[in-house]
Amino acid sequence: MGQAHETEGWEYNTNENITKDGRIILCEWFNTPLVDNAGNVVGVMSLVQDITERRRMEEALKESESRYRVISRLPGPRLYYRRRQQSYPW
Repeated sequence: MGQAHETEGWEYNTNENITKDGRIILCEWFNTPLVDNAGNVVGVMSLVQDITERRRMEEALKESESRYRVISRLPGPRLYYRRRQQSYPW
């Protein structure tokens, strides 16, 4: 499930990783080479972020939006949500 992109000298990857306790998490990795004055690669600097929960929320939002689209196309009475003296069709 790895994806790689390059952004201003940084290589960006998204992939699954296994934690010490055996869970699978989704991580964003940002990597860039460290070079000396002669231009030789002497190391790599990495930054990683666990995006598992963010991705779950994105998927839940997509599913909710999909259900809303289906409901909004159904014939019949409309539901309204009242807030600050305004009505919003759902």
